[in-house]
Amino acid sequence: MKWHRARVGFVTVLAVWLSTSGRLPPVLGAVPYPGGVAVVSNVFDPTSPTNSNPAVAYHNPSLLQNAANSVWSNAVQQNAAYSFQQYFGGGNLIASGITLNNVVCNLTQTGTLYATPSDGLDTGKSGPHGNSLTLQYVLPKNSLDFFCTTATPQPGSSNPEFSCTFDIAFNIVIQLPATLRANFVRSSSATVYNVKFDTHHAAAGVLQTFDSVVTFFQGPAFLTQAGACLNRSADSAMTSYLNAGVGLPWDFIAGPYVQAGYSKLTWQWIGSAAQMSTLRGLPNLPSPPFLLAFLERDIPISNDRPGWVSGVIRWNASLGQPISHNAGMKTTPKPGSHGGSTSGSQADWGDAFTIRAYAQSDFREPTGRMPTATLGVVQERSYVGESNGQYIVSYRLGSLPLNVPLWLQIFDSAQLRWQGQAATAFHVFQADGWGGKITLRPGPAPPPRRPGSGLPIPPPAGNNPAADVGVLGINFRMSLRAP
Repeated sequence: MKWHRARVGFVTVLAVWLSTSGRLPPVLGAVPYPGGVAVVSNVFDPTSPTNSNPAVAYHNPSLLQNAANSVWSNAVQQNAAYSFQQYFGGGNLIASGITLNNVVCNLTQTGTLYATPSDGLDTGKSGPHGNSLTLQYVLPKNSLDFFCTTATPQPGSSNPEFSCTFDIAFNIVIQLPATLRANFVRSSSATVYNVKFDTHHAAAGVLQTFDSVVTFFQGPAFLTQAGACLNRSADSAMTSYLNAGVGLPWDFIAGPYVQAGYSKLTWQWIGSAAQMSTLRGLPNLPSPPFLLAFLERDIPISNDRPGWVSGVIRWNASLGQPISHNAGMKTTPKPGSHGGSTSGSQADWGDAFTIRAYAQSDFREPTGRMPTATLGVVQERSYVGESNGQYIVSYRLGSLPLNVPLWLQIFDSAQLRWQGQAATAFHVFQADGWGGKITLRPGPAPPPRRPGSGLPIPPPAGNNPAADVGVLGINFRMSLRAP
């Protein structure tokens, strides 16, 4: 049986090239990412949110890139190449009676990381993918070289040499941990793409004999089977070894900080110099882009929370109204509804709103720190009535801490739908006659109001309602914004 050894990675001008694509990393929106990670530590005192002393606890400008290269070249590459050779050297893989012999696979030593921060990085706000970042580790110019034989010897030089080059991309999902005791890499999976097949001057008759080989490498079959081969031999190894490689420096951070009571991590993607400027000159940070973790030790808020606020939410009646649980039905009004004579639909209107209080943000404002827990308990929330062409809902939020700067927000509740213009527009809630933030302090509380007795509208609380255990007039006005 006659054969010709293929030449690795060499193609003459007269060679016949056949190429196929597959998905072409880096994906749309990806940026080269040198793998930098930095950790900034801070103690957050909710009673003094602007009095902080952040410090850079750790920085490594190429942590993830170095880890990926080390894992690939030292733990994965050789096994993956061997798996390629064993799999594609199997008889009758492509077609009955055709075998790829003397298969040699050469895989690139190191790759390049790309990041797609728009694909789910949690920058402090909830998103569809949670706390994760998708990376692509791209390994270009890999090669597979072989010659072909048939069960029956062919006349002349009929056992030709073939080779192909291809690129590999590992899609690596980085799970950004919320604590210091967590794995960093959640999963990885391989994709093969950009395949180029070289026939090495094979004659037309030979190509016809080995048409199935040409078709296999030119079409999707090689992409699919090569990707599957890589995933069987490499994806779990990449995940486990990457966790080990990243875990060594990560453990260096974790030990002393866990003992000191630091427990909460929040993450931000720093992709530009403009974002760097919000970090207020912290030293020793990598150049963008990099991942930034804020490591916090929170001083707990006292469980003694006698504070409360009360006010109204109002909007122009022309904008529409909530659709009741019992729309069109007359029911017994809810306790606290205005005058005891409200229809069943209006008695439910308070359910259209969610009232929340938060401890004010620390030094990262305005970069987007969002709290992980809300404060306060809704003690009353009910429809009051209509005044001067406006609908009015009153509320009271209790169990609030004292001496802690707070901000209050109103959100749409998922419990009720809306009709009219409000059914299809965004609802915008703005502070109405007060400064947007409050600090409740020990002192005499205002006289209590009977729940629901919100007409006329209580006077605005002013820009600094920070004197008493309870504050009236924390009012909101709702408007609409086009989607």
